[in-house]
Amino acid sequence: MRSHTGTFARLTFGVMLTTIVAGCVSTSAPDRTGLMTEASNVTADARQVTMRIDEFTGLWLGAVEWRADMIRSASDDPEVRRNALLWKINASSAMLRATGHNDPLIALMDAWTLVYQFKDYFESGQGADNFGDQIHIARELSVAAIQEIETVAVRISNTEGVANGRRIAADFAAREPIVNEYYLRRSVANDLVESLPTETRTAFASLGTITQTVESLSSRLTLYLAFLPKQARWQAEFMLEDPNTSGMLAGALEDVSSIDDTADRLADTLDHAVDDVLPETVEGIIEVLRAEVDAIEALVDSERELILNRLPEEYAEIFALVTEQREEALRRVEIKVDNVIAEVDQIAQRTLGDAEGLTRGTVDYAFERAVPYLIAAFFGLFILFLVYRLVPQRVRTD
Repeated sequence: MRSHTGTFARLTFGVMLTTIVAGCVSTSAPDRTGLMTEASNVTADARQVTMRIDEFTGLWLGAVEWRADMIRSASDDPEVRRNALLWKINASSAMLRATGHNDPLIALMDAWTLVYQFKDYFESGQGADNFGDQIHIARELSVAAIQEIETVAVRISNTEGVANGRRIAADFAAREPIVNEYYLRRSVANDLVESLPTETRTAFASLGTITQTVESLSSRLTLYLAFLPKQARWQAEFMLEDPNTSGMLAGALEDVSSIDDTADRLADTLDHAVDDVLPETVEGIIEVLRAEVDAIEALVDSERELILNRLPEEYAEIFALVTEQREEALRRVEIKVDNVIAEVDQIAQRTLGDAEGLTRGTVDYAFERAVPYLIAAFFGLFILFLVYRLVPQRVRTD
């Protein structure tokens, strides 16, 4: 009886304890990570900061695409249209890199710095003349982006933290301006990490497996999956608008237009020719014209075939790159999920072991303390029973 009762009690207690511990186990990121452990002015946790950064990144990608299309539709200048397409391609990629840091506070600061660099680039830097009369569109977007990211900062930090962040971003942007149309730049992340204490700085080696939860990785992957097909299409548009390709097409069309004008002039001449022009002479001229037209058509067909043969190769390279990047992103997500699951399994196994040991010890202790009392109670009842059975009723009555 003792062994069955003890087993049931240990099992019940173990199930209860396991349920409580399982409710406490979470795959979420720690509240403060990396730079956030040193930033006393930050009032939000890592998950909240990451969510706001992803929201800002999505807004930026859509805003740049919209503004660049506005510039292209409003201008006939090939250089302006080319610069707008490069802005759409490279500014979007630059923001994805800036907000892709593992530490969410560093991602926020790098994005903040980037929008200040955009503002300086279009107002007083080398990009001030990129869009001609439409440059105000890029400048207005840069100012709006700064306001939006400072709104994010206000929601995650106090007034002093916002002021410090604004100063760091503006100063770094002034020291490290963007100087090319591909928006290649040095990130502020290195300066921020170097400013940390040594013990905090070394923690960045494991941030990739700690700070990003499955939820944040899913949000970031959604941004990439929505952006990469557009990036491939924009690259194809840029290739089609390349001066070499457009020059070949323009030359062929000019040849066709020239032959068409010549044919019109000869037709007018023939209409006014005298009646005694020899029919064979007219037919000879027509044959010559037909031969020239056929030659030009053959040239146009060959040029078009050459261009169309080049396009699939370019598309194949672009989509191969997109596929490789997407597969790499998915592999990283799988590795991170496996690491999280492994950590949870280890915690659960340790918890079950501790619960079983604690339950067994508690039940054994209870039985050791209760057995003497049970034995005394048993003998007391037994003695009362004997007295009741053996003592005559008359004696009990008296």
